[in-house]
Amino acid sequence: MGLIAPGITAAGVSSRPVTLRHPLLALENVFDDLFELMDVVHSGMVETLCHIIVATHHE
Repeated sequence: MGLIAPGITAAGVSSRPVTLRHPLLALENVFDDLFELMDVVHSGMVETLCHIIVATHHE
């Protein structure tokens, strides 16, 4: 099983003690990546919509 964050694996929490800080940092990283992905998708959608508007306007 892969390591998700220090002390946390895909199988569950390891036997070594883990502070709450590590899971919160891992969660923060997940949300940062998610918001970055949403920005990329949103930018792509806006760009595509602009191309469609320009293409239909020229017809």
